[in-house]
Amino acid sequence: MSPKLSVIIPMYNEQENVVNTLKKVSDVLYSMNIDYELIIVNDGSTDNTLDLLKKEAEKYKRLRIITYEKNRNLGGALKIGFEKAKGDHIITIDSDLSYDAKFIADLYHEAERSNYDIIQGSPYMKGGSALGIPPLRLIISKASNRFFSYLIGVNIHTVTGMLRCYKKEVIDSLVLESNGPEIMFEILSKSVLLGFKIKEIPAILKGRERGISKFQHQLKKVFSEYFSLLYSEKPIVFFKMLGIFLIILALIYSGIKISWYALGRVSLSEPVITNPVIILVLLGFLIFFFAIIINQFTQLQKNLLIIQKQNKELQIKLKEK
Repeated sequence: MSPKLSVIIPMYNEQENVVNTLKKVSDVLYSMNIDYELIIVNDGSTDNTLDLLKKEAEKYKRLRIITYEKNRNLGGALKIGFEKAKGDHIITIDSDLSYDAKFIADLYHEAERSNYDIIQGSPYMKGGSALGIPPLRLIISKASNRFFSYLIGVNIHTVTGMLRCYKKEVIDSLVLESNGPEIMFEILSKSVLLGFKIKEIPAILKGRERGISKFQHQLKKVFSEYFSLLYSEKPIVFFKMLGIFLIILALIYSGIKISWYALGRVSLSEPVITNPVIILVLLGFLIFFFAIIINQFTQLQKNLLIIQKQNKELQIKLKEK
């Protein structure tokens, strides 16, 4: 009989957090009085993370450790965790507990009483908050999450957060490709296309108390990976934005010329609508309408995801036999 809940925590060089995280998460899970499993994915740590995990495993009988030598990044770790998870619901949470362990219970109970496929915690919605987060990181996170929510076409506040609860059906339906942090965007993007329903609950995000943050070291790589994923997932957005930008540029240029006329800086015989303006407007409209045409590829992508989902379900059934 499969457990009610699987909790997946990827860890990479988290020796300062192992003992504290396992205790807090295990205490919450024990208090929920349900059948559960706690899966720790040791993502190729080079410090004492694995040794500490093995030692702590003697205390926690429902702890499963998945380990490998080469670091596969967050996406790689989560994909392995998803593959091994047996619970009816699957929750992911950060190894440093930047979201308190108590939110595991909040997510699970909300998933049990609601009809949503994905429940996630958000510090940016009403009732949520972000404490002790560096201002630059907070600004980047808020802005990027709102932009990403627009791209996937769903009105939510957080797209990149780790604090989520999935029905197992959702994870079993997705063929995930990302190996970095952008996997969180990929999951939601593909889930929306497949018609899964998403709900947010308020959560409190806290700055890291132990260990070294990977944010600064990964910032450039993360932006590069997100840009690549966005282009492959939502090319229409880039063409639309480019077309609109060119049209706005032409309007701004014309506005400047008109103001120069009013101030007497240019001769009245000089035309306002010049060849560069005409070219920018025409190019802008052509690119914009091209974006509308390639929007048909979104439907093709949706059909492909449905086929992938059916193939994955068939593979799971064959394995069960």
